[in-house]
Amino acid sequence: MTRPLLFSSLAGSLAACVWLAMSVAGGGDSAASGADGRGTRAVLEMPTVEPVRASLGLSAFVNDQGDHGPIGELLESGAAAGSRLEAAAISGHFGPSVPREGRTASVSGTLRRVDRPGERFTLSFDAGPNKGLEIGCGEDGSFVATDLYPGFAMVTAWGSDGSRCTRELLLRHRKVVDLSVDLGGFGLVTGAVRSDRHAPIAGAVVSLDGHETITDAEGGYRIARRASGNALLIVSAPGFTSYSERLPLPASGDTLALVVLRDACAMEITVPPIAGARGDAMVYVFPTGAQRLSGRMPAPAYPWHRLNPLQVPPGTTVLLDDLPATRVDVYVFHPQARSRPTFAWTILGDVVQVPIEMEALPTLTGQVLLDGEPVAGAPVSLAFANGMAASQAALGPAASSFYKSQPVEFPPQIVQRAVTDVDGCFVLGLDDHVRSETGQFVTVAAPGGELTVTRQLSSPVRELVFELATPEESSHYGFRSGDL
Repeated sequence: MTRPLLFSSLAGSLAACVWLAMSVAGGGDSAASGADGRGTRAVLEMPTVEPVRASLGLSAFVNDQGDHGPIGELLESGAAAGSRLEAAAISGHFGPSVPREGRTASVSGTLRRVDRPGERFTLSFDAGPNKGLEIGCGEDGSFVATDLYPGFAMVTAWGSDGSRCTRELLLRHRKVVDLSVDLGGFGLVTGAVRSDRHAPIAGAVVSLDGHETITDAEGGYRIARRASGNALLIVSAPGFTSYSERLPLPASGDTLALVVLRDACAMEITVPPIAGARGDAMVYVFPTGAQRLSGRMPAPAYPWHRLNPLQVPPGTTVLLDDLPATRVDVYVFHPQARSRPTFAWTILGDVVQVPIEMEALPTLTGQVLLDGEPVAGAPVSLAFANGMAASQAALGPAASSFYKSQPVEFPPQIVQRAVTDVDGCFVLGLDDHVRSETGQFVTVAAPGGELTVTRQLSSPVRELVFELATPEESSHYGFRSGDL
């Protein structure tokens, strides 16, 4: 358990990329700058584009990672299941979008209820680098999606009748992973929760496939389930280390699961104030070394995915009071600051203090203007073409083992969003070390969000101005200065 513990996804889901060509004089350069590369105003002619309506055999997916334009309208058609999902079905007007790199994994399979043919299911990614993505199944329950980031993920299959199940998924580079689940079975999972001193634990929370129950006075529990396969059983109780185990469930029949909980360790992580910074810090606590691989083994383990990431306001302390006795690495990220990894040992009977030192990042400041006047409330985003490569650079040498064993979201400096203030100004952080690993792009949305302007960020850049113009007969978007 954590106090305070705030779970939140990165704001706003964005649609998968649809490439639209833009006819701009000079081969699409963002600005025709003067001799010194600065101060010259160029207006980009961006003719109105008819809405793109792509018909896909399966529901298109929506990604929460934020490297593309506004969310479009998702459509369905009768195309054969198994069609390659290259893009979302989008209705809208777009400028050029951020290139898509590093999405080399695929998943396919079938989600169905054999007792109820035609039941429609949706697969949602709840944790990991593809968090926020949703995949719809065809009438026969089949689905396929490509262009996914590789890495460990937690996914939930949702039925239109309310049935659901949660599964772990390890997406691999240039591999197609199968996920097929039948949710038409029925059975009970029963058991008891005891301490390692053989005492029953009353009031423990037992979770299976998204359903929860509470243990009785004797530590017993029973929970109904429909899905077969390797379900994730999670048990937590005050004063004890949280517990997770993959539980193989047959197509039908009951399953017995006895759980032993051990005394918990506690840790306090203090995130210092960050001058001028806005928003929360993202805190990750990872087991060190070979323990990271516990997420891939059938043996009981701590449910790290329920802990990470923690959203912690700068200048505050968060208490983690259900940790196992082990060594952990603590990573803290903020869009405008970063820290070096800190390691600590958790000790029974002691609250370990973990102070964090944050280093301010350089900032990118800018302003959005419309016909020379400030634009308030304009969305601005900063994203990498290859979010996975940038995230691995931010996490350091251990990043590969993290992504293979834990569902890890991208650190906040990898995908940033801001909204202009009353003066049309915005501030974003620049992590120069990460920035050198892959192309970085800044996107400004026009009022109403019908078009976006995206340009690659060159180095070094610390200040820029987007100037938008709206002539009566056409849509023009300008960019001022040679900073991009």
